Amino acid sequence: MFPDKVRSIECPKSAQVNSLISVWQRICYSELAKLRSESQRLSSRHSAKLDSIYAALGEINTRLETASSENRVHKPFSPAEIESLEGRMSRLSFSESNVAKEQKILKSLSFESRPARFQSVPEAHRRTYRWIFRNQKQSSSGVSSAEGNVLSWLKTGQDWFWVSGKPGSGKSTLMKYIVSHPKTSQALSEWAHLKTVVIASHYFWSAGTPMQRSLEGLLRTLLYDIFRQLPDLIETTCIERWPKPKEQLGHEDWYVSELHAVLKRIAAQETISAKFCFFIDGLDEFDGDHVDFCATLCELTKSPHVKLCVSSRPWNVFEYSFGRSASSKLYMHELTLEDIRSYSESRLKEHPRWPELHIKSQNAEWLVDQITRRAAGVFLWVFLVTKLLRNGLTEYDNFSDMKKRLDSVPRDLEAFFKQILESVEPFYNQKMATTLEIALTAKQPAPTAIYDFHEKEWEDEDYALKLPIQTLDASETEARQKQLTRRLNAQCRGLLEVNGPSDRVEFLHRTVMDYLRTQEMTEYLDRKVPVDFYPSLSLLRAFLAYLKSTQFLGYLYRQAQGDFYGSKVNHVVQETLGYAMQLGNSIKRDELLTELEHCLLEMMRTGQILLELHAKVRLDSELLDLKDRVRFNINHAPIPGQGNNTVVNEIQGVAKLYFLESLEQVLPLSTLDEADTSFVSSVLGQKRSRLG
Repeated sequence: MFPDKVRSIECPKSAQVNSLISVWQRICYSELAKLRSESQRLSSRHSAKLDSIYAALGEINTRLETASSENRVHKPFSPAEIESLEGRMSRLSFSESNVAKEQKILKSLSFESRPARFQSVPEAHRRTYRWIFRNQKQSSSGVSSAEGNVLSWLKTGQDWFWVSGKPGSGKSTLMKYIVSHPKTSQALSEWAHLKTVVIASHYFWSAGTPMQRSLEGLLRTLLYDIFRQLPDLIETTCIERWPKPKEQLGHEDWYVSELHAVLKRIAAQETISAKFCFFIDGLDEFDGDHVDFCATLCELTKSPHVKLCVSSRPWNVFEYSFGRSASSKLYMHELTLEDIRSYSESRLKEHPRWPELHIKSQNAEWLVDQITRRAAGVFLWVFLVTKLLRNGLTEYDNFSDMKKRLDSVPRDLEAFFKQILESVEPFYNQKMATTLEIALTAKQPAPTAIYDFHEKEWEDEDYALKLPIQTLDASETEARQKQLTRRLNAQCRGLLEVNGPSDRVEFLHRTVMDYLRTQEMTEYLDRKVPVDFYPSLSLLRAFLAYLKSTQFLGYLYRQAQGDFYGSKVNHVVQETLGYAMQLGNSIKRDELLTELEHCLLEMMRTGQILLELHAKVRLDSELLDLKDRVRFNINHAPIPGQGNNTVVNEIQGVAKLYFLESLEQVLPLSTLDEADTSFVSSVLGQKRSRLG
């Protein structure tokens, strides 16, 4: 717009041009500051491009200052000068717009749980895994040692490398160690031959969110990591969405077919000046057909620019796909003997009471050696054992006591889990069982607030109905999280833990969840819970309370009737209704759903839910007469004395529409019994008649 105005001035003098361009520059600098801030938030490498735009703006400013110093304030610019200025301004505006589009697309690839698993994987102990970067050496038998396989593959290998091992042997920790270590980039640089090295990683988590265990989650994470480092690739590979307006880019779903096509375009570029190494942890935790999944991964490595380092349990499907070559695989439990010894020794000797025991060196060596031998390569077992022994040290155990503690620990991991649960104080048995059943029933790791609210159920099962609609302040939330961490430790002995960065409760390890899902443990927990306990009902109550006490900001995108996405509140409501669907006909369930509807209406009216609704298709005229794109300003309160306020009616109408369509999708009439059908029909019938 501004470049056109410069050209349209009939007799442009320096003063006029200066004034117009100054306004344009102020706008540009403001937008660039926003882009730089967003670039830093996304950790994207837009710095060089933004710096060049800043430099070009500076050149224009210098040129105008030169014109002023030459006393040309009242003299016209020549047509050639105007054309040159107009061209520069247009190019800068175009560059700025492109950066904004790249950031929109990059941001749309991310999702809330994307970094959560990486953050929750334990850091490698400072004295472990050093062998991974040793050069290959020959064993006494003349067979090449697997210790040097990884470094050799990073430097010269192609296709894939497979890290395998027993459950709990430390595969995820090793993958995180390799990805984060500077020697990895150095080694890959030899393979890349002066080309840019791009490292992308994904950590599957079967106990996590649907996105954390899906192909969509993997593809979005890899593309996010690639585009964060090489944003210039976005325009040439995201060809389905690049031509679309910038405003539309942040509000469209990604589909697996498009994500896969984008990744294949990146891999297929012949002249690309980069090489890509993808680290994918936990293939066995992928929720889908593993044969097809392995074929998809192998297809990527046909590109000379791509190779993969993957990890999984030693299942046949992975052995067949990735384990045929001895030089491109390793088994963790065969290589971590010294790591386990080093870790055990450090954990015990770091305890402040260790020096007070005055243990003879041979006894200390015996203790560490026993832990190392009994572990059989399972790091999780070592973690739990050393934790138990350190607790004993805190309770002033002597060496004899520590020996007895170690002898009492089962060598089998599942039997050890059972022993840990049996060690819970009997007073907490019911709470332990209900908490674990809630964790097993939850569709994904639940926010800490869910477990905190469940605690209130022991005092009053109607707490969620009575709870006022009011956001908790940050200090109260933090205090509750600390209390919950202590309660979980008492009730579950560390088998459930709080993930600080994500503020969610997770199982210590996947093996814990797998064990608790066995028939034996299902019956064990069922014997301990109260007779009238239903985990889905407890989750419905807790999520209703969570909604009432949380501030939600964002947007809702309506693609079709009942098909909403975007905004955290949408995910929470859908999950809440999902737990309602798991319950049979129940007055308690009906009361909670009615309260949920009232809650949504009131929160939208007061601004506790602050949303922008985008409708891709026209909203049902029989339900609501709104425009295709409806914007809310929830801060508009009802006008005193006017009960028919337009803004409030619009908000309430959309809230009802959202609730009804969501309810109709999650509780379809065809799946309900007669009593349920009557309830839902009354909601969908009577409420519809009152809309508008």
